[in-house]
Amino acid sequence: MRALRGATVILTLVIVASSCSLGNSAESTSASKESAQRAESSTAQKSVPPSSEQQPLTWTNCADDLAAAAGLECATLQVPIDPASPSGPTTELALIRQPSTGSASERIGSLVINPGGPGGSGLEFLTSAAAAFPSELTNAFDLVSFDPRGVAASSPVECLDDAAAEEQLAGDLSPDTAEELSKAVADQKQFLASCRANSAELLTHMSTADVAADLDQIRSALGDEKLTYLGFSYGTAIGAVYATLYPENSRALVLDGSVSPKSTSEEEALAQAQGFENTLANFVSACNADKGCALGPDAAAKIAATRNELNKKPVQVVTP
Repeated sequence: MRALRGATVILTLVIVASSCSLGNSAESTSASKESAQRAESSTAQKSVPPSSEQQPLTWTNCADDLAAAAGLECATLQVPIDPASPSGPTTELALIRQPSTGSASERIGSLVINPGGPGGSGLEFLTSAAAAFPSELTNAFDLVSFDPRGVAASSPVECLDDAAAEEQLAGDLSPDTAEELSKAVADQKQFLASCRANSAELLTHMSTADVAADLDQIRSALGDEKLTYLGFSYGTAIGAVYATLYPENSRALVLDGSVSPKSTSEEEALAQAQGFENTLANFVSACNADKGCALGPDAAAKIAATRNELNKKPVQVVTP
């Protein structure tokens, strides 16, 4: 998940998000293709879910102290687990908003934001980032975000029980022997099997197309005739699929840091890992050239030694 990169990016988004106001339907929505092959195929195979009318949301003070202190409001929304079956079983989405600070004449509607991930928490994102948006944007829009289906404060995909989850989280995260690798693979298989056993119905409807259908339910519940949307990183895939499924409901979509149109999740993970390696190499080079760098003159060796020591003797930490 990419964080906001400061006022320059935000002001650019102000221009793009606001430029289609005052009667412009903004049918020239920018859209990238789906990145993950599974989500891409699910979009092609599924018929377009029906666009239904939702009841208005009931906004209340957020339970989270930081969100409440920032003046944010929270709500929940029931959406069908299978978007193609509106009257079927439902799952709950958690939403958050910062109400518009502008006058009635300034207000355009809601700007729905997804921070990426996949599975990034919109509630956490807006709690930490709402103050970064300038008045030009907050006067015109309610800032709205959500936790996608199955994650965070929304009704979750249930997998391991607490004890098993703690055991796996405490496991070796850098398997470098055949035995450690075998244990890591076994843990992953156990994790996937438990998810299938405990959340089979929801797990079959966790694609990007399903989240895009939820996005349209959110649009309806907000009372917006058309969606104004901002997506970062993987959030661009959600926006692109939404524009494909619901072009008539799309007002303005800003896709920042679009994911690759064709790469699989495995290829994206490798590309990200390579990016981390490149960043580390750049840091090491800069550190070695700087006499004031505490890790110099051989920063790579010191980093490797620290990593090896932590691998042999992990530091024990206690979380709340």
